Amino acid sequence: MEVTEENRDHLRSLINETYDPEEEDADVTRFSEVEVERLLSNARNIYWAASEGWMQKAGRYQAEMQDVRRTESGTETYEATRLLDRIRYAQKMADYYQDLAEKGGTATQRTSPILLSAKKHQM
Repeated sequence: MEVTEENRDHLRSLINETYDPEEEDADVTRFSEVEVERLLSNARNIYWAASEGWMQKAGRYQAEMQDVRRTESGTETYEATRLLDRIRYAQKMADYYQDLAEKGGTATQRTSPILLSAKKHQM
């Protein structure tokens, strides 16, 4: 797939990654520009690139989260999303975009994968 500014921006939006050249660091994005370009150049279409990007994110979640589940600071308590939930979500997103890629980029039903994930957890 051709690497263009428009395709890079579109891919970053599909994989839920922001990029600001003024502030490129691990807190802003998980993917460097080189990695985004590699995803695009190795893909048949934007959805294949998004599927691969989400699979890579699933793998990176382990390194980012390590074993921290809950932390407290004074009267504040923070509880992280379970690693398994984040990995499952990333895999669902990868499957969603792979399905779109195989259909040539047309979805028969425009249902957000985020909503699909939320509905499953409510059961």
